[in-house]
Amino acid sequence: MFKNYLKIALRNFLKHKTYSFINVFGLALGLACCLLIIFYVRHEISFDAFHDKSDRIYRIIYEAQFGGHSGKISSTPAILAPLLAREFPEVESTVRLYPRGVFGPVVINYQELKYLEEKFFYADSTFFAIFRFQLLLGDPATALSRPNTIVITESTARRLFGGENPLGKTLRLNNLTDFEVTGVAADVPANSHLQFDYVASFTSLREWESADETTWGPANFVSYLVLKDENLDAALQKKISARVEQELGRDAGHSYTLQPLREIRLYSQDIRNDIALRGDIGYVYGFSAIAALVLLVACINYMSLSTARSARRAKEVGVRKVVGAHRGFLTVQFIGESVITTITAVVLAIGLVELFLPGFNAFIGGSLQANYFENPAVLSTIVAMVFVVSLVAGSYPALVLSGFKPVRVLKGERQSGTKGARFRKLLVVFQFAVSVFLIVGTVVVNNQLDYLRHKKLGFRKDQIVILPMADRALRQNYEPLKATIQQDAN
Repeated sequence: MFKNYLKIALRNFLKHKTYSFINVFGLALGLACCLLIIFYVRHEISFDAFHDKSDRIYRIIYEAQFGGHSGKISSTPAILAPLLAREFPEVESTVRLYPRGVFGPVVINYQELKYLEEKFFYADSTFFAIFRFQLLLGDPATALSRPNTIVITESTARRLFGGENPLGKTLRLNNLTDFEVTGVAADVPANSHLQFDYVASFTSLREWESADETTWGPANFVSYLVLKDENLDAALQKKISARVEQELGRDAGHSYTLQPLREIRLYSQDIRNDIALRGDIGYVYGFSAIAALVLLVACINYMSLSTARSARRAKEVGVRKVVGAHRGFLTVQFIGESVITTITAVVLAIGLVELFLPGFNAFIGGSLQANYFENPAVLSTIVAMVFVVSLVAGSYPALVLSGFKPVRVLKGERQSGTKGARFRKLLVVFQFAVSVFLIVGTVVVNNQLDYLRHKKLGFRKDQIVILPMADRALRQNYEPLKATIQQDAN
C-alpha cells in the first residue's frame, strides 16, 4: 500500500513539473533562511557551554554608586576572589584575570621581531583547571604557577616560532620583562566570551604592577568563582553582601553580584568596560521570530498551492473512495506527498545554505559552520524541521482533499465550501502581511546601515592613519618620529 502511495506521489511530482518546482523552491528558500538563522541562534546560546563546569561558574559583577548614579562593571579588586575562597565553603575555586590588552596593545619581542598584541591576559594558576581550554603542550596544573611564565595559543605559536617547539622559548613584554613559554593552548573556540592569544601568570604582576591582595583598592581584575553546587548562588550572594558591608560599611555604595557564566554573552548590556564578546538576547528573540515567520510563510505558500489544485485531484479522490479507500488512508497519502516535497526542499535548502553561509558570516561578522554530520544537534534540527513542516504544510491540504464526497465529485460538483474559501483567503492575506512586514523592516534597517556607513563626519576617514604607541622605545623617540613623518609631503 505504502509503495503504491509513494509511486503515485512521485508520478504527481514529475507530471506537474512547474507546480512542483514552485512548491519545492519556495519551501527550500524558506527552509534555507530558517536554517541560517537557527545556526546563528544556536551559536549565540552555545557560548561557554563547552566548559565542563559551566553550570557552576559565576563571574563577579561590581556595582558602585557615585554622585547619585550607579553603574556596573566586570572588574573587581584583587582581594575579593581570594577572600571568598578562604571564608566561604560554598566556593570550590576561583580565578582572576587582568586584561592587560584592553588598556592598549602590548609589544611582544622575539629575537629581532616585534608584534603588537591586544589579546593579552594575566591569570591565576587555576585558569586551565576552571576553564576548559585545552593545553596541547605543557602541564595545565603548573603552566601558570611561577612568575614570568606564559601560555600562548596554537596559531600564535605558529606565527612566532614556525615549526619549532615553543616550550622554553623566551618572549619579552614591552621591552621590559622576559617570559618563559610553558604551554601551548588550542585556539580559543569562537563561542567563548574570553578571547586570548597570550595568558601570563598572575604572580608576574607582583613583580612590576600593583596586584595588592590586602586592600580594596583599584578594581582592575575580572574574578570568577566555581561553586560546589549551582543552587548555592542565592545564599552565597547574601553572604557576600554581608561580608562587603562588614569590610566597607553599609553606606559605602559598593555591592557585588554573581552572574552565571552562560549569561555573560547575552545578558551584559548594562555592564561597562566589559572584556567579554557581547551579544544581545533581544537579537536572539528577534531573529527567532523572523525564522518562524519565514518558515510559516513558506508553509502557507505550500498549503495555498496544494488546495488551489484540489479540483484537479478531486476525481482521483472520488474514484479511490468508491473502490474502498478510507479517509485516513487518503490523509496519510497526501501527508506522505508533503513529506517527499519537504525532504526534496530540505536537500535543496542545504545547498542554498552552503552557498550563502560565507556571505552570511561576513554580514554578521561571525564564523558559523554547518557541520551536518559532526554535530548531532544539527541533524536532529533538520529532522525535526522535516517532521514539523510536513505536518503543518501538508495537514490542511490532506484534510481538504480527503474530505471530498465521492458522489458529488463524480457528478462534477465543486467541493470548495464558503468556510474553506475564507480560510484560504485568510492564509493569503496573512502571508502577504508578513512578507510586507519583513520587506519594509529590511529596507529600514538597510537604510540605517547605509546612513552609518556614508554619513559625512567632517573629516576624511580614508586619509587618517592611527599609529599605536605601545612600544616604550617608540614613545621615547616620539619627537624625532614626528619630525621624520612631517618631512613626507604625503
